[in-house]
Amino acid sequence: MRSRVLLPLLVLALVALAPASAATVNISILGSGFNPSAVTIAVGDTVTWTNADNQNQQVESTDAPFTSPILKPGEAFSFTFRTAGRYTFRNANRRNLRGSVTVQGPTGTQTVTQTASRALVVYGGTVTLSGAISSKASGETVTVYAKPFGQQQFAAVGSAISSQNGAWTFLVKPRLFTTYESRWKPAGGAVVSSSQAAVKVRPQVAFRVKASSGRTVTFFTKVRTVRSLGGKFLYLQRKNNFGQWVTMRKVTLGSTSSATFKQRMPAGRSRVRLFMPQKQVGPGYLAGISRVLTLTR
Repeated sequence: MRSRVLLPLLVLALVALAPASAATVNISILGSGFNPSAVTIAVGDTVTWTNADNQNQQVESTDAPFTSPILKPGEAFSFTFRTAGRYTFRNANRRNLRGSVTVQGPTGTQTVTQTASRALVVYGGTVTLSGAISSKASGETVTVYAKPFGQQQFAAVGSAISSQNGAWTFLVKPRLFTTYESRWKPAGGAVVSSSQAAVKVRPQVAFRVKASSGRTVTFFTKVRTVRSLGGKFLYLQRKNNFGQWVTMRKVTLGSTSSATFKQRMPAGRSRVRLFMPQKQVGPGYLAGISRVLTLTR
C-alpha cells in the first residue's frame, strides 16, 4: 500500500524537477523574403527555416555559426541558439533578403567586458580599450570611465557604440597612471560595469645627437609629462661588455624640461641611453627610459 502512494508522489516530483521545454519558432523562406523576417526567442530555443518557395533556397548567417544545406521546396533546416544576442541571417542566393533572431538571456545575467591593448604606454601614446556586451546587440552605448592617479572617483571620458556581435572599441590617451572602467545599461535593466583595466605610463624622454666633434658629442634631451620637470635630473648611461648599464654623468633639466649637454665618448662603439629615476619623474609615472643610441668614435 505504501509503495502505491509513493509512486505517484515520485512521478509528481520528477515532473516538477523537469526543465521547461525549449520552444521552436518557424520561419518560411519565400522568393520575396522571410516570413516572419524578425523573431525573438529565449536561449536554448530553436528556429526552423522551411523552404516555402518553388525553387531551391539556402539560409546562412555571419553572426551565428551556421549555413544550411541547399533546401529543396518543402525541406527545412533548424538551428538552436544557446547564447544571448542578436543574430542576422540571409538568403544565400539573394543576399539582400535578410532577417534577424533576437535571443534573450535570463534576467540579471547581462555583462559588459573590457580589456586594454597594452598595460604600459609612453606619455603621448594611445591605448585601445575593447570588449563586448552580453546581448551581442549592435547600436548599444558603452560609456568609458577613467580615474587618473590622484583622483578618488571615476569620470566619463567618452562612449562607444557596439557593432556586430556586441563588440565595441574606444581609444584613450592616458597622461599618467590611469584606471579605466566601462559601463552599459541594458534595455529594461540596471547599469552593469566591466572589470577595471589599469594602464601605467612612462614619461616621454626624447634623446638625440645635436652635434659631434671627434669623440665629443653634444646631446639634446626633453622630457614630457603633465607637469614641468625643470630642476629634475636624469642619467646618461652606457652599456658595458657585460650588458650592464653604467652611469656616465648626471644631467639636470632646465625650465623647459630639456637640456643640451656634451660628453666625451670612449673610443670604439658605444650604446647609450638616458634614464630618469621614478622619484625624479614624480607620482603617477614609472621611471623614464629613452631610446638607445649607437655611436662609433
